[in-house]
Amino acid sequence: MTGRSRGDNRVHNVATATSLRNCHPERSEGSGVRCKLVSSWVLVCLVASGLAIAQNTTSSAPEKQQALWQKLETSINDVDRNLDGVLGIAILDLTDGHKYFLHENGVFAQASSIKICVLAELYRQAQQGRLNLTDLYTVNAADLVQDSDIMGGLTPGVTKITLRDLATMMVAVSDNSATKTSTLFWIRSDSCTRVFAAR
Repeated sequence: MTGRSRGDNRVHNVATATSLRNCHPERSEGSGVRCKLVSSWVLVCLVASGLAIAQNTTSSAPEKQQALWQKLETSINDVDRNLDGVLGIAILDLTDGHKYFLHENGVFAQASSIKICVLAELYRQAQQGRLNLTDLYTVNAADLVQDSDIMGGLTPGVTKITLRDLATMMVAVSDNSATKTSTLFWIRSDSCTRVFAAR
């Protein structure tokens, strides 16, 4: 180690020692008060900075949400503009009640979207205790329809599946036999009307 390096170390050590004396009451008279004041000032600065960041984050949240909604609406409009057909959309944000509609007054063929209503009615009745999602249904040949690859491959009179599995096939792979069975099993004629009216 060169003499200069040793000198640098001595200077460094002196600075460190001075710093230590300033932070220990027993080493320097009155320094304890100064350390407390410095610590308190640092704490106040940190708290103030945290509050400022939190306030900025809170105030910017609605702006970010609005920006995201605008991007979504732009994307939807782009799809609608280039679609060879009519697109109908209804969105409800369950967190803040924000709504978005596109061609909401148009009349559309129900098609497989009816399965959403059937699924909602299943869970409504399960919440009311009128049935359990683990209740078993025995596959019946009379309930099978064409183009049902999953249900059509099951053995009638033997295979048993839960209502939850039946609903899964109805929604996940749009199985029409599962939909027909679901409708007959837990849906009354006015159930879907009530469900949609409640929304």
